[in-house]
Amino acid sequence: MKRRQLLQSAGGLLAALGLHEANLLRQAQDYRQALAQPAGRKLALLVGINAYGSQPLQGCLTDVALQRALLIHRFGFHPDDVLTLSDRAATRDGILAAFETHLIQKAKPEDVVLFHFSGHGSRLQDPTPIDGRSFNSALVPIDSSLGGSGQPPATVSDIMGKTLFLLMSALQTEQVTVVLDSCYSGGGKRGTTVVRSAVRGGQRQLPRPSQAELAYQDSWRERLGWSRAELQQRRQAGVAKGVVITAAGPGQVALDADFGEVRAGAFTYLLTQYLWQQGDQEPLEQALATVGRSTQQYAQDVSTRLQTPEFEANLPAGQSVPMYFLPPTAPAAEAVITGRSDPEVTIWFGGVDPRSLVAFGENTVLDVLDSQGNTQGEVLVRSRQGLEGTGRWLGSGRSGPTGIFLQEVIRGIPQNLELRIGLDPSLDGMAAVQEVLAALPRIEPRPVSLGGVDYILAPLTADIAAPASQPGARTGALGLFSPGLDPLPGSFGVPGESPANAVRRLRTKLQQLLAVRLLKVMLNPSSSRLQVTATMHPVAGGLDVAANRLTVRGGRSAGNSPTEVAATTAAGRVQLPVDTEIQFEVTNQEPRHLFISLVVIAPDGELILIYPNNWAAPEDAARIPAATTLQIPQLGRDRFSLVLRPPTGVVETLVIASAVPLREALRVMGQLGTERGLRGGEPLVGDSGMVTLVDSLLSDFNQSATRGYRGLGIEPLPDIQGIDSRDVAALSIVFEVIA
Repeated sequence: MKRRQLLQSAGGLLAALGLHEANLLRQAQDYRQALAQPAGRKLALLVGINAYGSQPLQGCLTDVALQRALLIHRFGFHPDDVLTLSDRAATRDGILAAFETHLIQKAKPEDVVLFHFSGHGSRLQDPTPIDGRSFNSALVPIDSSLGGSGQPPATVSDIMGKTLFLLMSALQTEQVTVVLDSCYSGGGKRGTTVVRSAVRGGQRQLPRPSQAELAYQDSWRERLGWSRAELQQRRQAGVAKGVVITAAGPGQVALDADFGEVRAGAFTYLLTQYLWQQGDQEPLEQALATVGRSTQQYAQDVSTRLQTPEFEANLPAGQSVPMYFLPPTAPAAEAVITGRSDPEVTIWFGGVDPRSLVAFGENTVLDVLDSQGNTQGEVLVRSRQGLEGTGRWLGSGRSGPTGIFLQEVIRGIPQNLELRIGLDPSLDGMAAVQEVLAALPRIEPRPVSLGGVDYILAPLTADIAAPASQPGARTGALGLFSPGLDPLPGSFGVPGESPANAVRRLRTKLQQLLAVRLLKVMLNPSSSRLQVTATMHPVAGGLDVAANRLTVRGGRSAGNSPTEVAATTAAGRVQLPVDTEIQFEVTNQEPRHLFISLVVIAPDGELILIYPNNWAAPEDAARIPAATTLQIPQLGRDRFSLVLRPPTGVVETLVIASAVPLREALRVMGQLGTERGLRGGEPLVGDSGMVTLVDSLLSDFNQSATRGYRGLGIEPLPDIQGIDSRDVAALSIVFEVIA
């Protein structure tokens, strides 16, 4: 396999690789044989650079920490065999020397090697180009010139892709993985996101590589015994060996992303978080297809920019290998114990979905697992900052060694979780708008420069297109933007509106967006113990199933991975045209009844409660018997059909299942439906009472979690609302409505 693969749907990718149905059994056998091969030493070199003088980044050191913890605790690397170079240590000479001494000189044919780079990328002139291109992509070390104002450098000390090809070729092992979280186009900052591409503005042509770089390439070419023509021929054929994974495709961006409490590479964070949850029976191409969709979805949610991860492999024909050429050596987990002083422990939360990280603080309860996935006790989280936290081992036994794995039992959502609105510095009357925002319940205004925002209040500018749903919105109109300055449909007023009046106009929308944030914090498809499946499909023709989500730990083997089946395009998610009629199906696979709710989040942030919709008896409608499939909408019961209408954009449907009665939430649902004069079978659309409804849902979940806390001898906290993964499942189905 020597060709670039776009990370699309698992089905589309498998077809592209030739893994048709007739080959699946043989491929599975090849994969099992690959897992059975005796592993040698595991070596890794991780490079992360934040401290670029004029174009600093913020997430690259986090990337290194994410990879290091994953490799040591989930894939069994010895800490001494994972070498990291950060900031000032990551010079050109330092990176090349470390690659030689730590990887080339140490790696034997049976060993596994990983090289990871997080930092700026670039393009350089290539004296010996391939594929008709006059440039070669490159990695920017800390000591390479980015150029001053109006003075772009003519020659730079970047490390060219050709150099990396030669170094990979010198490795004795074929089990090589290279991960590059950088790019070479579209640099600069947009909102709270930064692109990992060096901006050397003002230059009419690309910089040249340094003479030292060209001499270094010649030295390695000669040591490998290759002529210049042979090197060109090998480069033309593809990557040197193993697998090269890039965070973005040619001409795309790799985001240095703001996840609220954590800054990290969007791709690296989502990749490593997924690998903490991955089972031991998943080939590399399937894992990367799923991570690719997650990365694309994140990039499109926070900005208009496209980030499509890619990989290229040089493997024997038909061979399928696991990620990093290794099966995980530990069970799937949200966290791991990294230190202890009985009964206190320190915790790394690398396996938690970034959308839910805020719920893994004080009073979170985690199961303690041994290497076979058996429960050995519980840990109560005391505090967390970013991805590191502290906790207390419950019970009388010792806390055991470090490297013990932790799975979610009860998460704790802060009761007064707020919607964070960034204020663009160009706004007039900043004090007045802060006062109006602060007066709204659970809305936190903050300067955009602080980061950690959910939306940004700012004016439309000439370089930002008006949203398709408001084509008449003009430059200067105030509205809401994503953290990457993607305008939110339906939020823009008229030019000349004061920021304070814009906030008053947006009051209901802000409350709905707060409800959306609360709902997304509940998502737990990887950790819920309930057995629930949700699907979405067009009613007429086309795909049988457009998207499928299921819980992973709900009565299934710990070896399973977070699963999403989707018919996607190169855009990375299901795309359905306007006027398509769709239907959802939710299957209760539990031996007991469950209470089911479905909420749709429209592209403009509007919330639509589509089930239950019997406002006179919502509890009866929500209760779904064991081994039963619910269709929504259902002919003869519901008074609506789900036909996709403008505005175009991303639609997310949240499926919430509970094993405990939702008495307060269902009471509020019935009250809202009655007050709005809704007939049975009609959905509740864009209601200002959605925050009250979501709060009541959390209150019901907290009643169940309280019993779980007290069963472990833990006193619930009044400002924390618990969600017990044994009683609640919250899944998400995402698709895009296109014109």
